[in-house]
Amino acid sequence: AYPPLSAKAEYSLTGLGSSMWLFAVALEFAAYVLSLYIYDQSFKYFNLGYGSALSWVLFAIVAGLSAISFFTSKYWVFYSGEKERK
Repeated sequence: AYPPLSAKAEYSLTGLGSSMWLFAVALEFAAYVLSLYIYDQSFKYFNLGYGSALSWVLFAIVAGLSAISFFTSKYWVFYSGEKERK
């Protein structure tokens, strides 16, 4: 997960110091999205209840965004068969 101590010492000797170390750690978790967190909690750490609760939260977020998109589509979608609104 983290670079070996010799790489840490090399970073500090080159003057990059902690900023380079923090950048390397940030890149490691850049693609760690909610679905991967749910998978890790459920199947890696066997917290099935917590993983299930997180899945419901993710479902609610997706359902809410889908509902917003569906109900606002009359304002930004134009079908060729309908008359243009003024």
